[in-house]
Amino acid sequence: MKTVQPIRESEKVRELEELLERMQDPRGQRIYMLLMVGIYLGLRISDMLKLRVNDLRGKSVLEIKEQKTAKNAQLPIPDKLRRVCRDRLAGLPGNAFVFESRQRDTFGALKAIGRTTAYNDVKAMARLAKIDYAIGCHSLRKTFGYHYYKQTGDIAFLMIWFNHSSVEVTKRYIGIDLDERAKKIRKFEI
Repeated sequence: MKTVQPIRESEKVRELEELLERMQDPRGQRIYMLLMVGIYLGLRISDMLKLRVNDLRGKSVLEIKEQKTAKNAQLPIPDKLRRVCRDRLAGLPGNAFVFESRQRDTFGALKAIGRTTAYNDVKAMARLAKIDYAIGCHSLRKTFGYHYYKQTGDIAFLMIWFNHSSVEVTKRYIGIDLDERAKKIRKFEI
């Protein structure tokens, strides 16, 4: 399995936001929400896909039980994402999935998209932004961590947010260690 990277370039993230925000079709709207929730909350894809409209709409804190760790998490929702949720989730039923599929369950209710669809949506983002390095669903979570660290330098906060066991694990996870190694070796000569 290939290790995916965060989207390091702020301008690519902003470009994606602008391109996807303007899309009117349902898939474009869903990909936009996937991007925004992913880069502003740093959730694992398994936790993102089970989100319901009521989990985000009108909330300042997201309360979830993480699927992988079974731990309860309370995650403050950044103002920008709150605005996006207010605008994009208005009028939707509260029990609807944020990332809804066209498929229905046995009772006729719409299901959430699956991991494969989410992966295909993230790959579509990469094509739109002309990203030529390894990217996948985890890239959204890593992008959140990478840019938070670059803006604040607060690796301890990210370590807690991600439930990592050490600062080194978090640095490696968000790609900071790779940046540091590349910077050190760039001018190396013998």
